Amino acid sequence: MPPKYYCPQCNKIVETYVKETTEFYNVRNELDVTVHMPVRHCKVCDCDIYDADLDSKILDEVYRIYEKKTGRKATDYKEG
Repeated sequence: MPPKYYCPQCNKIVETYVKETTEFYNVRNELDVTVHMPVRHCKVCDCDIYDADLDSKILDEVYRIYEKKTGRKATDYKEG
């Protein structure tokens, strides 16, 4: 049985599925990053569903790309 999650669009617990999605991020207002990663979706309305594990993997990949392209750690950034 597929995992069930809360869908804010449907306002109820729904069955979900995961599909490969292209996501665009701007890191530190200095680098645009495009990643192709799995994202959880609602089977009823097809909107994105928050999944902590998948979202964490996406952010890890975005920061890995940022660090590779800039030579700086994304977590070392200081404002001001």
